[in-house]
Amino acid sequence: MRVLITVPSLDRSFGGPAVKVGQLASALRGVGLDVRVVGCGSGQDAVGLPILFRYHGTPVPRSVRPIARLVHHADIVHILGFRDPLGTAAALTARRLGVPYVLEPVGMHRARLRSVVMKRAHDTVLGRWIVSGASSVIATSRLEASELEEDGIESAKVRTRANGITVDELLPLPARGAFREAHGIPQDARLVVSLGRIARKKGLADLVAAIEAVSGMHAAIAGPDDRDGALDEVIRSRAALGLTDRVHLVPRGIWGTEKAQLFSDADVFCLPSATENFGIAAGEAAAAGLPVIVTDECGVAEWLQPTSARVIPSHDVGALTVALSSLTRGRGPRARAEAAAQGLRAELSWDRLASVQAHIYRVALREWRTL
Repeated sequence: MRVLITVPSLDRSFGGPAVKVGQLASALRGVGLDVRVVGCGSGQDAVGLPILFRYHGTPVPRSVRPIARLVHHADIVHILGFRDPLGTAAALTARRLGVPYVLEPVGMHRARLRSVVMKRAHDTVLGRWIVSGASSVIATSRLEASELEEDGIESAKVRTRANGITVDELLPLPARGAFREAHGIPQDARLVVSLGRIARKKGLADLVAAIEAVSGMHAAIAGPDDRDGALDEVIRSRAALGLTDRVHLVPRGIWGTEKAQLFSDADVFCLPSATENFGIAAGEAAAAGLPVIVTDECGVAEWLQPTSARVIPSHDVGALTVALSSLTRGRGPRARAEAAAQGLRAELSWDRLASVQAHIYRVALREWRTL
């Protein structure tokens, strides 16, 4: 089976889709599929398209002409994302050429947060047509599946396949201390980390507010700036609460050995998002053996063990404060998280999930051929 996977950007700083596409493609090749990846920018084992400009961080390709050739040679197209120019072009081309496609909106289907009017206009003209033409719409959690159905997508079309988690490059974690030393964090202080794009939806101002109530706790907030005002909001909150020496900002991407060091030095990982179809960074932290706090709006919560994680309501600073305090008290929470990590790594292994995805393709192809 020849599969073409599209992704808005191949740049890791774009976030989850850019990281996931390489892992998914590799795992699918491992189960015998012939997979090609196309996205804006450049990436390993992928067809990179030159970028004309970016709109709110999403790249617009200089040309989509290569898409027709790639779609023509595919048995099925897998579109990661929604409303991006490259994925839209791939869907339109697939429909024109009679090639089936599956759509994985990665939490982007519901119009929210910013440019809502423009998103709804797009959906009226193109979005609904693209969704209706998809053989399947893939959700990465029961939470996202429910949201898609609430938005009017028929339940028979929705397929759920979790995001895979890969922590091989992180484990074993390095010796504790280097990140703390580099950022002036006392070795005996409790440290919470939040890793991911610095964006308004991540609830980072709530995390800063909660830190103030936990005596002596430090926070490290790391990730590319989404340029939606969230970074400035965190800086203002930090200053207003007198936490400049306890809230440490790293406004850039952190990967590989640097991420491993961050996880090693942390006592707890926190993703207090207002919306998150999955939450890969939280899953990685849990799979690496860290206690984790997420909100009930994060899809990854479905796979976390209550013995080593806390699921709290979004924007509930009081609940966040309690969770931060309880999960950093003594050695117990970290030991329980480390014990649960191996099971999570097995459950969210891309090797296992690739078989789930291959089955979705086979069903889509079979149904397409019977039309």
